Amino acid sequence: MAQEERAVVGAPEFSVIIGIYNDWEPLNECLRSLACLENPPSFEVIVVDDGSENSAPEAIARWANRYPLTVVKQPHQGISAARNRGLQASSGQILVFTDADCRFEPNCLSNLARAAEGSPHDYFQLYLTGDSSSLVGRAEKLRLMTFQRRILQPDGRVQYLNTAGFAIRRSQVDQKKGLFDTSVPRGEDTLLLASLMRSGQLPFFVTDARIEHAIPLSLTQCLVKDVQSAYL
Repeated sequence: MAQEERAVVGAPEFSVIIGIYNDWEPLNECLRSLACLENPPSFEVIVVDDGSENSAPEAIARWANRYPLTVVKQPHQGISAARNRGLQASSGQILVFTDADCRFEPNCLSNLARAAEGSPHDYFQLYLTGDSSSLVGRAEKLRLMTFQRRILQPDGRVQYLNTAGFAIRRSQVDQKKGLFDTSVPRGEDTLLLASLMRSGQLPFFVTDARIEHAIPLSLTQCLVKDVQSAYL
């Protein structure tokens, strides 16, 4: 993978990048979880509005009082383009990609920082879990727990990449080209994983850096979404 590193004086250790499309309500909860981090390393948040029908509500802008927050607007181009735009607008040493419907556990970034410090790895998969407050969330939690345990390799790496919680060192990113393939509507994280595998790389699994994936859908809606995703 082509490398390009941008040195920024006073840059934060982490840039949390979130691409959204009409997801303001769950995004607000995601940003709230970032405000509740315990002893976090320095970080900024880059939200890329991928052509949402409505502008960001005032509640979103208020989080800028708690940490550096930038909202970037672009015409609707898809999640891959939004994430690429986010990394171009960021300045952190490590880029953390997540989704609007995800919530960071309080020690997530501090544990990720500890795992990355002095590590030979450049790619990190965070531990994903579900929201236990609903039937769908409990099913998601069980599915993720079982799957992630099964694919964990003896050296701590995983043959798995999910952009609901994925981190990469800036030194491994070609900022002009971007990180994600904008030609596909879905599965951009799978393509990125395939690219890493071709170069002999796999993400290191940080089991104590946890992100909760909150699914605001019914069981039927989840099944429909899964079928649509599979079709795409």
